[in-house]
Amino acid sequence: MSYGDKASALKKDTRTEAELLASTVKSLAEADDTTDRVLTTLHGQTEQLHRIKADADAIHHNLDQSEWLLRSLKPWGWVRNIFRKDPVSSASASASSASASSAPAALASDGKDSKAPAQPAPPAPAPGGYPEGSRGAARLLADDAARRAARNSTAAAAAQSQQQQRPDLRDPNEKAYEQIDNMLEGLLVKSQQINRTLGHHNELLPEIADSVDRDQARITKQKAEIKKRIG
Repeated sequence: MSYGDKASALKKDTRTEAELLASTVKSLAEADDTTDRVLTTLHGQTEQLHRIKADADAIHHNLDQSEWLLRSLKPWGWVRNIFRKDPVSSASASASSASASSAPAALASDGKDSKAPAQPAPPAPAPGGYPEGSRGAARLLADDAARRAARNSTAAAAAQSQQQQRPDLRDPNEKAYEQIDNMLEGLLVKSQQINRTLGHHNELLPEIADSVDRDQARITKQKAEIKKRIG
């Protein structure tokens, strides 16, 4: 089809304003559904990345323990370990410190210690471990739905009041324009959330890759040390 034929086809579009608005609303609804699916997928990927990072941290801690034990097998290795922190005791101390710091807040919230000053509760982690300033897909969709419901309720009340006062001045297409405006605003918020989530992924991936590479080198070194001790 030539450019002239396309121009002629466009000129033949005889749809009314209401039909054009309905088509626009339909297209925006499809885009909104696609954005929701993207956010849900990204939310799942974020959880997976945080699980991988947690596993990498656990492997790193296990390598610290095995390195401590291997060093103690060397001549005078126990002397060198005296001046180094035991990875097992360090991990236990960290866990005990975390439990102790959370105890006052728990007592204050349960009301068991009325004399103790109320301690602020620790901030709840974002769904899927999202970075500060970002929210999970479920929270975002819930906020978006609540915002739309509130706006639509207010707009409906105002429209009903106007229609009751002057029915002849009510534009039948006004509701469609308001709906389009709400949908565009929602798409903007969701696109910003997608950008933040992708940025968080771009920060996590190199960090995980570097941790895996370092641990792989340590594993190779410790395997060689064990083989030397055994053989």
